[in-house]
Amino acid sequence: MAAAHLAGSGGGCERAPGWAGAPYYARMASEVLREHFTEADVADFRRRLHESLAVLDEVLRRPGFGVGEMTMGAELEVSIVDSEGRALGCNDEVISTIGDPRVAVEIERFNLEWNLPWWPLAGRSFGRLQRELETALSALREGARAHGGRIVPVGILPTLTAADLSAGSMTAAPRYRTLDAALALQRSGPVRISIHGDDDFLWEAEDISCEGANTVRTRPESRAVHNPA
Repeated sequence: MAAAHLAGSGGGCERAPGWAGAPYYARMASEVLREHFTEADVADFRRRLHESLAVLDEVLRRPGFGVGEMTMGAELEVSIVDSEGRALGCNDEVISTIGDPRVAVEIERFNLEWNLPWWPLAGRSFGRLQRELETALSALREGARAHGGRIVPVGILPTLTAADLSAGSMTAAPRYRTLDAALALQRSGPVRISIHGDDDFLWEAEDISCEGANTVRTRPESRAVHNPA
């Protein structure tokens, strides 16, 4: 699968107050600073989520929404590997070495994501995409090299083993531990993955570390959701 995910827009989007002056990469996600939440916290989050969805629905229904200059952007997902092509869990260290706010961690310690800006689709837009990707890969490779690693621009690392997908392999960030704990409360047993195809696959795990290998490519008629970790 392609490691660079393209995103297009017709323009006309409205941004929430307070974000207008922030760089694009600051809007991608907000860090979770807590790991433990009360029932009141959860109820408040659910209420605000529904309110936000209602506002989004209202915006999408406005006449002229999405009308304007066509733009494009992308995110680049990569894996960090050692000299033998095996997963190398050092994404925090690589980010510290690079020192660029456009690069962010993913759920697994061997994954990184680089958020590219958006620009007009008209003109030599794909030439700019190439330059942006080359700049990102150059910085990522230099950062990984400083920690004995290499960069592979791929969604699912083909050399992954079960040992690479465990609680200890997840990025040490509160958001992932919180997500894991919250989902554990919603299920009655382990995470069960069952894939039927040319090669059937069955796997059970006690945590969500399997998200590090959940990008799938299916036939269009399957209506499956593409959800890279």
